[in-house]
Amino acid sequence: MRNPQAQNRDHAQARRKQGIEVVELDVGSDASVEAAVNEVLARARRIGAILNCEAFWKRILLTRTELNRN
Repeated sequence: MRNPQAQNRDHAQARRKQGIEVVELDVGSDASVEAAVNEVLARARRIGAILNCEAFWKRILLTRTELNRN
């Protein structure tokens, strides 16, 4: 999650209350991605799945845009 201590603090706290561990991650920064992966590996020793909703929705919007052009 981007900025879990600042602008996304409320969202991060809500996820933590659900038992979800929150890791700071900015997918636009290679250094941030590497740091997040290292943090998860240090905590859990493995990564089962990574979900990036923002990229998922952008892909759907791009696909719909491309379909509408044809």
